[in-house]
Amino acid sequence: MSEHLIVLRERYLNPLFFSTDQLVLSEEKSERTLFEPLFFPDIQAEYFAHYPPWEQFEHWLPILLGEWKILQEELYPIFEERSKESEPLMIKAIAILFMMLFWSNGRSVQLKEWESAVPGLSISFVNPVERVSFIVNRPAVYFSYIQLGELITELHKAIEKDRVMKKRKRT
Repeated sequence: MSEHLIVLRERYLNPLFFSTDQLVLSEEKSERTLFEPLFFPDIQAEYFAHYPPWEQFEHWLPILLGEWKILQEELYPIFEERSKESEPLMIKAIAILFMMLFWSNGRSVQLKEWESAVPGLSISFVNPVERVSFIVNRPAVYFSYIQLGELITELHKAIEKDRVMKKRKRT
């Protein structure tokens, strides 16, 4: 297994997700490394010419939803106890939202200046910039957790609607 020190492309630079522009990345492909580092499948496709996850979205959607379900179950008791330990898990959960949002639109993740990229996405939810901004600016707040759950549910419905519409067009 070979490891490489890479410099992240500008579009990944967002202090919520990466504190530096350098990462040690392995060419080893594994679904368990979805968050090691965050956005691993996206970054791996770009740096090692692996098949882009946004071109295999049907494969990745259940994985992302499964990861969200696990995080949701871990986060609920943390928020119930009013613990401050929610932020790292919420950042992973927000990463899931970004992956779902961009990959469902056939694009790689855009973290830097995402506010200008999101309005142009055809598969989305109502008021995406305002609602995602609320979560990104307050990841450790209970209402962000609630809003994130609503956004993932709404996005999943929009993805399924798009899938049905595309299926109808083919028949």
